[in-house]
Amino acid sequence: HRPGTGRRVSAGGLNIIFSDTNTHFRGAENYRRSGEVDAMRIEKDAYFAHKIMWEGWVDLEGNNYSNHIVGHWNYEPGTVKDVLVVSNAAAVELFVNGKNLGFGERQYNFLFKFKDVSFEAGTIRALSYNNRGELAGEPAEIKTTEPASALRLKYWQHPKGFRADGADMVLVQVEVVDRNGLRCPLANDLIHFDIEGPAEFRGGIAQGENNYILSPELPVECGVNRVLIRSATEAGKIVVKASAEGLLGDSLVLKSLEVPVKDGLSTYFAKDELIAYLWRGATPGFASFMMSRLPLSIQSATAGINQEAAAGSFDDNELSQWDARGPAGELWINYTLSRNTVLTEACLKMGNFRNTSYHLRILSEQNEVLWEGHTERTLGYVNLKLNPAAPTRNVRIECLSEGENARLSIVEAEFYSQIPDQNR
Repeated sequence: HRPGTGRRVSAGGLNIIFSDTNTHFRGAENYRRSGEVDAMRIEKDAYFAHKIMWEGWVDLEGNNYSNHIVGHWNYEPGTVKDVLVVSNAAAVELFVNGKNLGFGERQYNFLFKFKDVSFEAGTIRALSYNNRGELAGEPAEIKTTEPASALRLKYWQHPKGFRADGADMVLVQVEVVDRNGLRCPLANDLIHFDIEGPAEFRGGIAQGENNYILSPELPVECGVNRVLIRSATEAGKIVVKASAEGLLGDSLVLKSLEVPVKDGLSTYFAKDELIAYLWRGATPGFASFMMSRLPLSIQSATAGINQEAAAGSFDDNELSQWDARGPAGELWINYTLSRNTVLTEACLKMGNFRNTSYHLRILSEQNEVLWEGHTERTLGYVNLKLNPAAPTRNVRIECLSEGENARLSIVEAEFYSQIPDQNR
C-alpha cells in the first residue's frame, strides 16, 4: 500500500516488468504483456495510470492534476459500456458530445467508473475537480476517428545526433491515422519498410509467426508500432519509407554523423554523452504524504478451528498464516483491537489470494454487519470499506461458505479508523 495508509506500506518500489519481455524462460511467442510499455516502449494505458498515481513523491504536490481516459472511443452503434478514467483529483465528470453524464464512482483512489455509457460517435471528455470543487488540471479527451487514410512516421535519436559507429540506434514510429491526423486505435494494417543509405534495418515486434523479428513487414497494433534502425560505420543520408495497402505512405530522412577514429578504432563512447534526468531534485526533507487512515493494533485472536495458528494472521509475517478447514459454522476468527473505535476499513491478505474468492461476513461486537460479500481475487491485499456502525473493540470474521469441508485462510489482517479532521 502507499505510504500514509497504515503500517503495512511500501517505503519504495521496484517495477520488475516495466516493458513487455520474454523473460523467465518464456518462448519466442509467449512474452510477458503486463508491462506499462510494450517491447518497443510504446506507452499503454497502464503507463499513463502510473504517471498520474505518482505525480508527486507520494501525495500530489501543488496543482499537478492530470487525467487519462482508458481505451478508445471507436465502437459499433448501440454499444453500451463502462468508461474508466484515471485521475489524481477528488472527482471526475464525464461528457459525451457535450452531454453531462455526471460524476464517476471512485474506486481504488485513482479510478473513476462511469457505468453503462452509450456510445455516440464524437468526443468523450473528462473534467476533474479538487477537494474544493474547483476545476483541476487539463481535461482528458478522446475522439472517434474516421476511416484510416495515411501513415505517419516520426523518430527519436540521441540529442547530439545519430552516430555512424555501427552500433547507434534510431527508433522509428509508424502510425495509421485518419484524414484529421488522429491515430486509428483499431487499425492493424501490415506495414512495409524500405531503407536507402548506410544503415541496417533491425525491425520491431508484433504478434504473429516469430514475432516478426527482423522482418521488413510487420503490422501495427492499436494503430501504432515501432522499428529500430542501426547505423553503419559509414556516415551519410538515410531514407526510411513506410507503405501499406490502401493508405498514403510516408518517409523521413536521417543523417548519421562521423565518429572519431584512431588507428582503426573509434574513440567515441556513447556513455560519455548520456544525460541523467534529475528534474525531480533531491528527496524532500519534509513529509511527502499525509496519513489517510489510522491503523489499529490487534492485541489477540481466537478462532473456531486451529486456534494455535491464529496469531499467524496478524504477526506482520507473510510466510505465516491462519488456515482453517471444516464445517462453515466453525470457520471464524475474532480479533481484539487495541482500543474501542468506529472502524472504517479492513485490509486482508487471504490464503491462495490469486485463485480463491472467500464468502465472508465481518461483524462488530454488537453483531452489526460491517461487511458481507465475496472477496475479489487479487495479486495481494483486498481493501474492504466497512459499513457505518457503533464503536467496537472486537471484530469477527466468519466464513459463509457451505459444506463440511469449507476453508478460511488469512495471511495478514489489519483494521483502520478515520483520521481526525484536525490531523488531515
